[in-house]
Amino acid sequence: MHLAVSLVWASIYVLASRRIPDLVRHPVVCGTIFGVVVMAVMRVDVVPLGAAAQPLLRPVTLLIQLVAHTAFFGIPVALVARRVLRARA
Repeated sequence: MHLAVSLVWASIYVLASRRIPDLVRHPVVCGTIFGVVVMAVMRVDVVPLGAAAQPLLRPVTLLIQLVAHTAFFGIPVALVARRVLRARA
């Protein structure tokens, strides 16, 4: 399920990159922002809809999730989107 949700988010970024060229021009900055947005939406809107228990949010947990969503999701998605969209141009 996590993979499916990640693919949906990545598809949203690629589709948005077609309309907003800055997402392709500045992949590290935009990918970082995208990772933060994904984390926020998932924590606030999506995860509470499921049956999973919400652990207590401690500062260290928030920091780990922030690094994971930016460095290991947002930035790689932005870099791949840049490569894919530049190859098509």
